[in-house]
Amino acid sequence: MESSQSSSLTTRRFLHIAAKALLVAVECVVTGWAVGTAAHFLGGSPGFGLGLTAFQLAAFEGGIQGAAIGLVVGLLIFYGILRGRVTWKDWAILAAVALVTAAITFLPLGVITLFVTPVVTLIVAFTLGAKRPAR
Repeated sequence: MESSQSSSLTTRRFLHIAAKALLVAVECVVTGWAVGTAAHFLGGSPGFGLGLTAFQLAAFEGGIQGAAIGLVVGLLIFYGILRGRVTWKDWAILAAVALVTAAITFLPLGVITLFVTPVVTLIVAFTLGAKRPAR
């Protein structure tokens, strides 16, 4: 009887951890796509304009790369740097930093923005993590 209860608790805990990891991954991809699209759209507006075609280009060029980078950097920040103790305020700060960095550096740096933005975001995440008391 105890074995089945223990097994049930273990299974439930595993499903809880897997669901949380999946949710965090989806949040990272969506945030990365939104940041990449917005940064490409706003940062590229002097060259591409602000029309529907420019938005579609931004969603394709900026959004896809942003989603991929957002997944990797987001999971690294969530599990590696902040150790799963992330608030919505933290997500808002990190997304805003990524958006501003990417939008400002898009035109002058071009593709290098794909490297600069994650580095700046990781530095801010380390700063957020350093302010936290240890568990």
